[in-house]
Amino acid sequence: MVQSQNRKGFTLVELLVVIGIIALLVSILLPALTAARRQANVVKCASNLRQLAMSLVNYSVDFRGRFPPNVNVWTNPDKTKTSQEWYDVDRIGRYMPKTEISSAAVPTVASAVMVCPDSPSGTKRSYSMNLWASSMADQYALNAGANPINLNDSSGAKYVANTSGLTGKSAGTFWGTSAKGSTSLILLTERWYYFAIDPKLGGPITTSTIGGQGTTAGVRFLGNPSLDIPMLPGLSPTGTAPTELDYTRHRISKDRSRGVDAVGRVNIAFADGHVALLSQDQLANSKNKRSRLVALWSPYDTVIP
Repeated sequence: MVQSQNRKGFTLVELLVVIGIIALLVSILLPALTAARRQANVVKCASNLRQLAMSLVNYSVDFRGRFPPNVNVWTNPDKTKTSQEWYDVDRIGRYMPKTEISSAAVPTVASAVMVCPDSPSGTKRSYSMNLWASSMADQYALNAGANPINLNDSSGAKYVANTSGLTGKSAGTFWGTSAKGSTSLILLTERWYYFAIDPKLGGPITTSTIGGQGTTAGVRFLGNPSLDIPMLPGLSPTGTAPTELDYTRHRISKDRSRGVDAVGRVNIAFADGHVALLSQDQLANSKNKRSRLVALWSPYDTVIP
């Protein structure tokens, strides 16, 4: 009769040692994996902006060097109201294959390329177009420009906006592809979300434009407490932000507790199609709040830095 051999298992001490080694390896590797994931999101966000910027550039080729309009309310002769925005299917949609179209009254592009990977779950749009690159804009923006105008179309339709409280200070000049310095002119960037969830898209969105807050380029980058950009209820951080730019998505570890402060990094797509990740210090001088002119809202920034 053959006797069975006793097999000795792991002792409790050996199991604890193995568990300890695994925990140590996880603690070493986890920060590296987290950093790699964050960097991948930065790259994906930049890729999204690059695709959107090239779509806008292609649009401008077909429309005599003009980028899409950004008109929130347009009163036609028959008193109907519609919106004309850069992300409409009739604008950028034709230059973006394989996009998902929303069921909004004015159909808009609602594909994944519109969303930064570091945005909250359910976000439908993370990016906004530079107001000053618009071929048309609301009357409030036209009044705030360097050369205030009253724009009418051939049918006599007229922009309607509340013009009370306007100071008349020069804020920028509208530009198209003929403007010099396309490598420095901002076309698209990351903005805080609108203060209400879009009922048509069903998630947080950014407004169509950015760059209308503040009368100098530096203030637009670093902010002004009086601007008070409202945060979307239910999302973090809460309250109001001093600048339209959302610097929180790509912050490095030491800055992640800064809340809504204009501290961090933001991806910017320029008029020549390239994208750069820039910090607030690279964009403006925090001491005098003057733009460093690395990124321009409009050519007028050299006059009102």
